[in-house]
Amino acid sequence: MGQNYSVMPNRVSSLSTEIESKKLLQDEQVKLASGSMALLLYYISGGNQTPKFEVTDKVRAEDQDLRGWFKEAYGANYLTRLTNSDVDDYLFTSITVNSDKVAKIKAKFDANPYGYSLRVGAINDYHIGRIVTHADNMTKYQNEAKKYAKEIATLCAKLLLGGEPPNNNIFDILHSSLRVWYGTQGKDLPVQLTNSLAVSRVIEQSKSDGTKIYADYNHTRYTYELICALFDMHCFALPKDTWVVDGTVQEILDALDGVSSAYLTQQAQVQTTLDAEIAALELEVSKKEAQPRPDAPRFTPDLKQAFQSFINSVENQGYGRITDKDRTKGPYFRHFVPIAENLQAYKDAVNNLQVMQAPAPRGLVYKIVPNEYVSLQWSSRTTNSLWYPYDQYTRELQALKDQKAAKEAELLQVTTDLTTERGKDKLLSDWHKTPAVEITKLLTGADRSAWLDYIYNTVKTQYGLNYIQKPYGVPAQPYPRLLIPTIPGQAITTELNTIDVSRMILLYGKALQGVTPTAYWSTSLSHRLVVRPVSGASPAECQVYLHTANMRTGGVSGNSSALIATIQGDVSSAKVLVASYLPDVPFYTPGTNPTLSKPLKDSFVTKIQSDPKLSQWLRTTMKDQFHYAYVIQSAWSPQTTPPTYLLGTRTTSRTSPPYDTHIDWLRATTYAGQNHKGVTTFKPSLSTLQYDPFGNKPNSSFFQSSAGLSATRMICVGFPKSAVGEIIKFMKSVPAQIEALLKQVTDKSNSPWYEAKLRLSPNKLYGNTQTIRTDWPEYGAALPGFLNDMEILRKFFYNRTESLFISDINTVIETAYKTYKENKPEFVEDGQSAYMDVLDQHKYAELTKTYDVTNLGTVYEDYMALLGAIAYFNSFEMLTDTSYQRNYALWAKPFKSRIDAIVSRVIGSAVPQRIYEDNINDTEDVSNLHKILQSLGTFEGMSEMPVFDVEEFHFTWTPIGSQASASRDSPFDKDGLVDVPVDGLRPRAFRGLKGQYGDVFYHAITDTCVVRPNIVHSKDSGYVYSSIRVPVSTRGITSKVYGLRPGTTYGLELGTDFLPTSRLESGTGRLTNAGLASVTGLAFAGIIGYHMVKNIASETAFDDKRFRFDDVN
Repeated sequence: MGQNYSVMPNRVSSLSTEIESKKLLQDEQVKLASGSMALLLYYISGGNQTPKFEVTDKVRAEDQDLRGWFKEAYGANYLTRLTNSDVDDYLFTSITVNSDKVAKIKAKFDANPYGYSLRVGAINDYHIGRIVTHADNMTKYQNEAKKYAKEIATLCAKLLLGGEPPNNNIFDILHSSLRVWYGTQGKDLPVQLTNSLAVSRVIEQSKSDGTKIYADYNHTRYTYELICALFDMHCFALPKDTWVVDGTVQEILDALDGVSSAYLTQQAQVQTTLDAEIAALELEVSKKEAQPRPDAPRFTPDLKQAFQSFINSVENQGYGRITDKDRTKGPYFRHFVPIAENLQAYKDAVNNLQVMQAPAPRGLVYKIVPNEYVSLQWSSRTTNSLWYPYDQYTRELQALKDQKAAKEAELLQVTTDLTTERGKDKLLSDWHKTPAVEITKLLTGADRSAWLDYIYNTVKTQYGLNYIQKPYGVPAQPYPRLLIPTIPGQAITTELNTIDVSRMILLYGKALQGVTPTAYWSTSLSHRLVVRPVSGASPAECQVYLHTANMRTGGVSGNSSALIATIQGDVSSAKVLVASYLPDVPFYTPGTNPTLSKPLKDSFVTKIQSDPKLSQWLRTTMKDQFHYAYVIQSAWSPQTTPPTYLLGTRTTSRTSPPYDTHIDWLRATTYAGQNHKGVTTFKPSLSTLQYDPFGNKPNSSFFQSSAGLSATRMICVGFPKSAVGEIIKFMKSVPAQIEALLKQVTDKSNSPWYEAKLRLSPNKLYGNTQTIRTDWPEYGAALPGFLNDMEILRKFFYNRTESLFISDINTVIETAYKTYKENKPEFVEDGQSAYMDVLDQHKYAELTKTYDVTNLGTVYEDYMALLGAIAYFNSFEMLTDTSYQRNYALWAKPFKSRIDAIVSRVIGSAVPQRIYEDNINDTEDVSNLHKILQSLGTFEGMSEMPVFDVEEFHFTWTPIGSQASASRDSPFDKDGLVDVPVDGLRPRAFRGLKGQYGDVFYHAITDTCVVRPNIVHSKDSGYVYSSIRVPVSTRGITSKVYGLRPGTTYGLELGTDFLPTSRLESGTGRLTNAGLASVTGLAFAGIIGYHMVKNIASETAFDDKRFRFDDVN
């Protein structure tokens, strides 16, 4: 049925219901708070500010307007201080009794009336009491409203960020609640959510060259503003000194005012260091000044005499004034040049300075002495050298004083700067309750990115959301995209298996802004979803794009599209996942403009209704592309070791064979007596698993639940109809495929089977008596013992259905004998004869151990792969596996690559979709859950997946050529060999059953592959795994009906009887044997896949329910 576009879609959501409920409570508290504020203003104004409703307790004549005094006493925000208990300067902190609050206000007035002359009695207990009462009421209602507003906004955000399609009023409720919450914080709404919805683009436009145009307002802005609001609601409630816990972010906030704490700390350290250095220099100056100061050098008689001598030499002998080189007296005389040039200074010293009273003059030569190192060289000395001790002291003292002065100047500058910067500094607590969007505006570059990461990660953690942030745009735009998993609860790190919830929220926001159904559907139908397989991806991968489209024709725009999801799987699986998030946006279908399914209107059963997988499935519009099916998975913790080694979890020792090869499965078939018309036939089942490698059947409780705890889980899945159609085609070709395989072996002249009677005779295989004695001296003369033993080896494939597919039976047996001859066991002699040191009951396993499946040929492997593929198509595993990880029955392991080829050819990358799963304990649970799911519309447009059985058929074999004769019902002779004439034996498949051996393949397929359990035993966990498909009421390819018997309840207990011939179908009616207990086969504890592993690990996994396996009528 098409969607009714005259009404809004009806979303069924537990979150939406809770939101609506809390919205009513919030509105009531807001209304009460508004009334209390009106009365508070009425009384505090002395009746001058009247409310819009009738006041019964009116102000009295003596009750004056106190607004002016309150403003002077408590500041312009006195109303906030009276009513908001969250502010730091709340008037009544730690005061709970009204009379104490009244007393506090009266005492304040008595202490300072601020010049207000009030009439007598204006400040009275009754008047102030009414002010306090209504202020308290306002505080109480406001706090309740704030609580509900936060809860509502949180629920709305969780709904939107979880990807759940919203109801028509969800955005209005969210925005309203945020306004209420910020209002109770004394702030206007800092995020313009409504405006962002209106102006942002859902899909970017593209230029002519294909490059995107990234507008400032896009789908990431709205989610950014929403995340910031959630961040504020969390952080405003935290202590102001620790509301940010990340060290890097704290440093970023410290530096926002241009003054970081690190800088202030560094400068304070510099200040301390300078103080210490100045004090140290002061001490050094004091020490220096305390030292004795050297005396200045005196003008001694020797100096006077030397100066006079120099004067005489210059004036009388011309020293220092001779320029003629011929008259130069040598190097000595050149030292008189500076004396002659400054001769007056020497004269002034001699004539004017008092000997021993005056200080020695500076800079005058007083001595010329020979150079003690160089001959005929002279050097002069001045009086400056006499001043050195005196000058050295002075220089050192002044240097200390200069250093001290420099440090003091530096300290003054640092102190001045530190005082200035501290005046500008804002601490972390100063930023508390600053809206996150306001802080973001102050940041740039790496600091901004770190701050945004902190906001998004904090919100994700604190609110339990499951999204990842990814960059948006090229180059990257300011805010990240938010991606959520396409399967709820799935862990994600990359973009694979995610959907862009930011874009999805904006699309819903725009659609719901118009309020009317017409506006909503107009927006939704103006978009289309397009699924594009990723070329070359292995495993299969699809990208889903959202396109703008023409609402009437469904045509999409080529230059306006955006990637909205990336999903691992084929197109069908991608569609069903995305459709659950965007159920009202059609998928692009060329040539048609499909209408959407009508939303479900029935109420969900509480448990089923809240299931996320089911809710997601109910939203999808792609149900009609799937069949539904039920499977059961069981978990069992066995109390004993398994009797069989075929499960791969038992070995006798490190050197012993594992006993879980294909040949071991063939032996177990023999032990279990599985045959058709007397011919051993491979039909693995519980019977096969009852025996150890040597044919013993231990009395084991491994397959009984009475001693162990267990759990069973039912899963409902959807499987693509396209894949089902391919399986049906395949199953209808099975008889022809078997015929083709059989013909490759016998339908030819000189077939190896024609030669088998001769080549496989004892004489030909072992040789004559002498050859046997040479090859087997261990037997001595006991040739009968040898022949008896070797017959086990020689006849292993005699009278065995699977031998019909061995291309060269002679080589197979000859190779096995040759290999055994080269790997003999130990022998024991008893004096008369020798015998093999092997117990009689072990000889069958011993003497067939050298057969190898790899020698049986490709036709044999193809037959086993055919059985394995049929079993897989009917299995739990096909309905729960991924396209890149397929799990086959244990007996099919050696043929996995060939089965993979068949499965891939038939169903490709088809992926099942899980619809619902739940624990069960009896067969009635399956029936009841099915009815509930059906009533909810879970299977709208769907039918139950058919059972992939095979039409009844039989074979006959006809000799051809010169020995042509009538057809045979069996190809075997009396000895168990395939009796093939020289020109060949032609197998032919015919419809129907004949009641002869030729029915064998029909029964082998039915008993092995159709609605049969798969059993695995985990070596790691110890659990046994059992799984099976459970048909409720469906037909097979053969039109046989499979299902549960109505009105019958069976506990899931484990029985002990087993008959391999029990059937599950009835050609004329319903299942006639024991319901699900029969269908499940082995339903013991153990799980298939990790979901049940998780269930077992939980505290409630084992509820001591019992499982039943009773494969009999």
